[in-house]
Amino acid sequence: MEWGSAGSHGVNVGNGAPQNDAVDNADKSIRQADEKFQIVPAFGDATAGLLPMQIAVQNLARVHPEGYRNPGLVESFLLLAASALSRFDAPVDVLSKGMLFEHREELTSILSKSGTLYLDPFRIEGQFGCLKVFFDTEKGENVGVYIKTPFAANEVC
Repeated sequence: MEWGSAGSHGVNVGNGAPQNDAVDNADKSIRQADEKFQIVPAFGDATAGLLPMQIAVQNLARVHPEGYRNPGLVESFLLLAASALSRFDAPVDVLSKGMLFEHREELTSILSKSGTLYLDPFRIEGQFGCLKVFFDTEKGENVGVYIKTPFAANEVC
C-alpha cells in the first residue's frame, strides 16, 4: 500500500481494492473479533479530522517499541497489516482475535525484542520496531506485509 497516495485509486495487487476500500474492509473484519475496536491516539493528541489509518501511522511513528503495551499500539499495527491483507481475502478476523486478545502480550514482546508467533494461517515475525505478517492465499501466493517504524533496529525489517 502506498500510504501517501490518493486512497481512491485501485492498485495492481490482490483484489485491486483502493486504499480507502481496503481500510474499510479491514475495519469490518476486525470488528468481527472486537466490536469495540478503535484506534486510540498514543499521546491523547487532538485527532479531529484524522482518519483511523492516520492516527495509527502517527502512533507508530511516535511511540518507542518499549511503549507498545500502551493502548492503541497493537491496534495500530493491526489496522495497517489488516488493510493490506484484506486485499488478499485473508481471514482478518482470525488475525485480529489473535493479536488483540489471545497473543497480545507475546506480540508486544516480539515487537520490542524479536521472535515469531504463529496464528494459523498467519506467521508473524517481530523485531525491534518492525512487524512482518505472512499469509498463504488460496491461490498459493505467499503474501508478506512489512510494517517498519522509525525505531526499527536496522534498515532491513
